[in-house]
Amino acid sequence: MDAALRIVLVDEDPERAGELEQALVACGHTVVARLGRRDDLRARIAALAPDGIIVDMASPDRDVLEDMRRIYSDEPRPLVMFVGESDSDSIRAAVDEVLARSGGEL
Repeated sequence: MDAALRIVLVDEDPERAGELEQALVACGHTVVARLGRRDDLRARIAALAPDGIIVDMASPDRDVLEDMRRIYSDEPRPLVMFVGESDSDSIRAAVDEVLARSGGEL
């Protein structure tokens, strides 16, 4: 590995977040925070200034999607989202909404 990354995890499931954190730490990265949808995501992520963000939620709501769009707009950084939605129409609608609100670019 070239360089360790400082990562923020956004996940409502403590067990799943813990497993992901262990895997990231085993690869030499640092998880600087584990946050949930009730946290002030924009403020916390701005204060932590991570190298990347991993969102792992069964179904991120519009607030989480909007927060991720604004976070990316304010200071672009790698963002990975894992969602449990298997409905491709719902996934496409969420991506379209984020793209529309960000001016068509992520």
